[in-house]
Amino acid sequence: MGQGLKSLLLGGQSVPLHFALFDPEGMAQVADLFGEDAYFADADAFWAKQDEAIEARRAAYLDEVWREVVVVPRGEWFHLWQHQKAAKRKGRRVYIDVAQSGEVTFHEGYVSQKEGRAVEKGEGGEPAAKPARAEVTANLCTYIDLHRHAATRAALLGAPGVALRLMVAHAVVGSALWTVRPEPQATRDDGSRRALRSPSPRPNSTSPGSRFCACSAWPTTSRA
Repeated sequence: MGQGLKSLLLGGQSVPLHFALFDPEGMAQVADLFGEDAYFADADAFWAKQDEAIEARRAAYLDEVWREVVVVPRGEWFHLWQHQKAAKRKGRRVYIDVAQSGEVTFHEGYVSQKEGRAVEKGEGGEPAAKPARAEVTANLCTYIDLHRHAATRAALLGAPGVALRLMVAHAVVGSALWTVRPEPQATRDDGSRRALRSPSPRPNSTSPGSRFCACSAWPTTSRA
């Protein structure tokens, strides 16, 4: 009932001053009984000024190199769920949503969901830049690399200290060019394989021969 009475007193539409995109100074205004809010007394005069301000904002957006600025007229709605954010280079635009109440909302950087899916699939938007052609062919690159490797090997032959440090660095840090594999200690003979797997006997002598036999897991033989 209060809203209906307000509309009757204001000639059919109550537009708050804070909805204006322009300076309302000098225009007829009406305040409520408590003085908390103020409204335009002439809705037609408000919309004339508001439309001019909207057009000025639209021109300003176009000057900022936006691809398109869409003004959603009064009586229609901008459905945010039907749009998605997009990068400026992917054709995003500005939507100016004008409500019947006089409020204007600016939605910057949006495209429709359909356009967004098309851009993600590469079906729309700006064409992709053509890749730059290489200065040399793949075969020539391989040829150059082989000569570089040969020159490096020749230089390392004359600097064995550097070659040793390079080898140790590869072994410590790890490299696809350096491979270390344990000796498998394998044999096809069953007896030899069992002898290798059996625990080494404790040597009875401190002689070099007995120590070798103990380490190699072969039984020692004594001569009379």
